[in-house]
Amino acid sequence: MKPIVLLAATLLCVPDFSHAEPPVGYQLVWSEEFNGTTADLDKNWEFQNGPNGHILCSRWRENAVVSNGVCRLLNKKESRGGQEWTSASMSSKRQFKYGYFECRYKYGAATGLNNSFWLMTRGKERTEAPVRFELDVNEGHFPNEIATNIHKWSGKHTSKSRSFHLGVQAGHCFQLEIPVETDRLRLVARDRGRVRVTELRAFAVNPAGYPALFSTEPMPANLALHAKASASSQLSEKCSAAKAVDGQLDAESRWVSGDEAGEHTLTVELPAKQKIGCVHLISGTKKGNEWTDPIADFVLQYWDGRQWNNISETENSAGKIDLSRDFHVYGFEWNEKEMIFYFDGKELRREPNEFCKGEAPVLLSSAIMKWAGPVTDKIDGTSMDVDWVRIYQKKP
Repeated sequence: MKPIVLLAATLLCVPDFSHAEPPVGYQLVWSEEFNGTTADLDKNWEFQNGPNGHILCSRWRENAVVSNGVCRLLNKKESRGGQEWTSASMSSKRQFKYGYFECRYKYGAATGLNNSFWLMTRGKERTEAPVRFELDVNEGHFPNEIATNIHKWSGKHTSKSRSFHLGVQAGHCFQLEIPVETDRLRLVARDRGRVRVTELRAFAVNPAGYPALFSTEPMPANLALHAKASASSQLSEKCSAAKAVDGQLDAESRWVSGDEAGEHTLTVELPAKQKIGCVHLISGTKKGNEWTDPIADFVLQYWDGRQWNNISETENSAGKIDLSRDFHVYGFEWNEKEMIFYFDGKELRREPNEFCKGEAPVLLSSAIMKWAGPVTDKIDGTSMDVDWVRIYQKKP
């Protein structure tokens, strides 16, 4: 079975946010890890069963299935409920008011899909308090769009929407769903011209989580720290491969390739064979608080004793990220005063809380709709795959 990885593409110039511990002052109050069976979903979730007038699919309990610790919301081309497509939507039986909400999932790999993690008050529209609202942590659209929305449904409908299209990033966190055992890692950079790698790190499997990507604190658990490193070329002696594994995040400590055409490789040999659960890659040049010239086109590989195998690979010359290939964490902090949206721990958006003051359940939904992109037969058989949902609230 091939390793499945989490490509956590970090936003530039934003402080990192660790998922090893809950936010400061918060504690876990509810979680769904999907470690049971499909039938176990009925303990914590309610399901839509019927057609929809505003989207192109009906949604049914049967389209939500659990396997290998993942809940899959299946998209099928089948006539049911008077519509040509089916999918799934589920809401938590428990309701919440304020907290930090996280969901780790990946998109269905087709345009025309709305891959959603959201909250919405129950009941019909009403003008009296409390206001009926909808908070879309992410209405994700293939391949690389994150869409956040704040809706007011009481009285005249109002909406504040903001979307993000992800591109080339300086930092990547490859968290392997299935760890690999190896003593060698290799980066193959396919960018034209000079390549700059500031740091390559490797970590043993750690269920509690991994260090923050751009942290400058010492990382004794970094298995690649001061490991033997070699490269296909180097610009000068002070830009040698060893500088990519020295634990330093500055412009004076990085591997810089020569200017030769073709691929540039960086190979790191660990002291012994290790079971790797996560790899960090930071590339480009740090100028103040900004990073420039990150690698856009590359393959990260591990050696299995016989051949090199891909951990992750970029597949687009434009540098866009495919959010259907790997799991990502979508987060939302909601309190009485403000609401903050996160992607892989990086703040995307911050808004004042003007009317979202009541309780609401958490929803996971896949939908087929034209405003999410062209609707084609490629949708059939895709799924929104959810690894977990976790909710934290402030400690008393």
